[in-house]
Amino acid sequence: MKTQNELALEVEVQKGRAYQGAWDQLVEPFFEAKKAELYEAFIKLPTSNGEELLNIKMQVNVLDSMKDHFQHYINTGKMPQTTLEGESNEH
Repeated sequence: MKTQNELALEVEVQKGRAYQGAWDQLVEPFFEAKKAELYEAFIKLPTSNGEELLNIKMQVNVLDSMKDHFQHYINTGKMPQTTLEGESNEH
């Protein structure tokens, strides 16, 4: 019978896997395409257009923040997986 701690760890693992799946299938393709689009816009933009450069920078910051959000949950799911695997090896 599993302990409450093991059940809680399994929930975290499942949450991490769900975030990983969403990232891989949906979010990362969007992220990569948008990042490339913003880079292309940045390259084409004259340096004298500070307002648009700032706009691009803010969009890149939002994308990076979104990626960090997903990475947090993905990594948070990997840690309990390691713990559960360690406990399985002890039995």
